[in-house]
Amino acid sequence: MPRYYTIASSCIVAPKDIKIAISLSSFDTPKQEKRLGLVSALCELMQTVQNMSVRIFAKDSNFDMNNNTPLLMVGPGTGIVPFIAFSDERKHLKNSGSPIAEGHLYFGCRDVDNDFIYRNYLASMVDCGVLAKLNHAFSRSKDGSPKQYVQDLLRKDKSTIERLLRDEQGSLYLCGATKMG
Repeated sequence: MPRYYTIASSCIVAPKDIKIAISLSSFDTPKQEKRLGLVSALCELMQTVQNMSVRIFAKDSNFDMNNNTPLLMVGPGTGIVPFIAFSDERKHLKNSGSPIAEGHLYFGCRDVDNDFIYRNYLASMVDCGVLAKLNHAFSRSKDGSPKQYVQDLLRKDKSTIERLLRDEQGSLYLCGATKMG
C-alpha cells in the first residue's frame, strides 16, 4: 500500500531532487516493547544506504503558483511542508531577479521546542525577504503559555488578510492533514 507524502522541494529549484519531510515514528507495543514506524524507519535507513531503489507515485497536477500577487499560506501542523517548497522557489526567483509579491505564512504546531523543526529555515526566509511575515501558534507549549491556534492568528490579522486577498487579489493556500477535512 503506498504512503502519500507531500513534496518539500521545488522542481524549478532542483528538478532532479525530491525532498520530503518525515517524522520518525516510535511507539510502545502492548508488551511495552519499543517499535519504530515501518515507513519512517525505512526512510531513516535510506540515509545510510548508497544505492537503494524506491518507487515513487506522483499525482498529476497542473499547479502553478502565482508569485505576482500576494501569497497567504496557512499551514496548521503538517501543512508546513509544501510551503518549504514554495519558499525555496520564491527565493530562487528573487535571487534570479524576478519580482515576488508579499508573502505571509501562518503556521501552527503543538510545541515550539519539539515540533517547530523548520524554525531557522523560516526565519531565514523572513530575513531575505521571501516572507514578509511569519506568524506561528503553539497549542501545547511546555512553558505554560496559553493555547494558541492558527485560526487565532488569522482572526487577529483580519485587516492584513483582507488587504492581501480582497484589495490586492492575493492567493490563499491552505495545507494540512487530510484528517482535518
